[in-house]
Amino acid sequence: MANAFFVDGSADKIGFGTSSPAGAAVEINQANSSGAIACLALDQDDTDEPFIKFDGDSQSDTSGNITTDTSIGDLTGYIRVDVSGTDRWIPYYATS
Repeated sequence: MANAFFVDGSADKIGFGTSSPAGAAVEINQANSSGAIACLALDQDDTDEPFIKFDGDSQSDTSGNITTDTSIGDLTGYIRVDVSGTDRWIPYYATS
């Protein structure tokens, strides 16, 4: 595969599957259009630690929040996740 791993030091960006990472500091481009493979697989063998940790700032504007609380509003969409080999669909609802 061309550009399996690409570093653009001038723009502080890394690309997997792309030689022009533009969407983020790290961009993964799945070139398999059949959808037969996931774009990213994570495996946490240490069950005492968080699986995914996000650090950021707090926002006062919550208009873009999503929730699984069905009393909030109309169904907005689903997030597909694979949990130990089983597909799960998490519904989410817009809060605004």
